[in-house]
Amino acid sequence: MKNNFIMRSLLILSVLVTGCSKLEIVYDLAPGFIAGKMDDYFDLDVKQEFQLKAAIRSELDRIVMSELPQYIELEKEWIRQLQKKDLTLAEVKKLNDSTRDWLFHVFATMEPALLPLALELSPKQLEYFHKKVLEDLAENEEKTSTPKGQKKELRRRFEFGLNWNFDGLSSSEEKLFESWLDVAGYPFKDEGISRKQSAQLFFDASKNPMTFKAHLEGIFRKPLALRTKEYAQKLDIVLNSYRDLQWKMLAQSTDKDRKRRVEHTEDHIEQLTKLREKILKSKAKK
Repeated sequence: MKNNFIMRSLLILSVLVTGCSKLEIVYDLAPGFIAGKMDDYFDLDVKQEFQLKAAIRSELDRIVMSELPQYIELEKEWIRQLQKKDLTLAEVKKLNDSTRDWLFHVFATMEPALLPLALELSPKQLEYFHKKVLEDLAENEEKTSTPKGQKKELRRRFEFGLNWNFDGLSSSEEKLFESWLDVAGYPFKDEGISRKQSAQLFFDASKNPMTFKAHLEGIFRKPLALRTKEYAQKLDIVLNSYRDLQWKMLAQSTDKDRKRRVEHTEDHIEQLTKLREKILKSKAKK
């Protein structure tokens, strides 16, 4: 469940804050895009899709007004780190963890708006969701059945974050990334087992309204708790090696690269600030 619903939502949220050159366009289109993704998994009716779009729009406005300042501070800290030539691995890990914690905190604050909508899903829609998740798992298992497929999937998952944080990779950084992909050892098999177990727990809980409510509350508040112990432990090793990769890249950055990346982050902070000001002004007029 979490990897095919909660984690997709977190990914979309992270894309909104890490953004692109047309941040306001992405922001305006986000409710329809997210609702469309949820429709893929739950076969929503017209009323449900309308309610979901409205809830997402309201939540995104709330997040921009009340939660975004904390994220902007994290971006300012990223600038300070980019400017340091003696950056430590511990500092990189701390910022990674702080950003992750912010995303999960924000997702938890969405519970009051989204939980009621989830509780209105019909048994047929929940069965449809379970089927779709299992289809996804089978497709992912096939994609990662070979070393070549695993490397391709691993690149897809981690490349966006690197390109965003580093405003593109230099040839030497790309070589470091390529070497990391070869040895990262992502636990795809354990991930599949963990996701299948999570999906089954979600589906089983959905058969009883009170159990389902408690299960959903747990997902909103601790979205990683459903991971199997084996998968969580192995994933943590991979994520630690990824932080080490980031640190190595930063340590070898040229002054020109540092300056470009600082300017890139400053530009993004400016975009986020303008978006927040726009939302605050629109709300003040109502």
